[in-house]
Amino acid sequence: ITINSSGPSFAWVPDKATKEDVHKALDYVLKATRDVDIIFGFSQGAAIALAVADEHVRHDGGRRLGRDLACVCVCPAGLHILDSLGYNDDHSISVPAFVILGTHDPFKPESDAIVARIAKPCVRYM
Repeated sequence: ITINSSGPSFAWVPDKATKEDVHKALDYVLKATRDVDIIFGFSQGAAIALAVADEHVRHDGGRRLGRDLACVCVCPAGLHILDSLGYNDDHSISVPAFVILGTHDPFKPESDAIVARIAKPCVRYM
């Protein structure tokens, strides 16, 4: 449980995370997802999921059991996570991602900024 600006909740890193905090979370998830085909993330977990999936693609071609790796993100947040990992430019995340966004989500502008960094997003609004 982390106390972030919106109150106590589960979070991979605090709102004002250091690069060390982000890399620790990334390393943990990288190890846990070595043999998966799809990585799912919600909110801040979506930013971690995108970075983890992209790291897998960069290091091993993103192949799992003969299939491509993909990422599913719901209401992504945590732009600061991607910034601290160097995903600062549009289309800098190469893994294909299916992204579900809430049209009235208070974090929608941040979600849209994250989607802009994905090279091959498939976006649906609800």
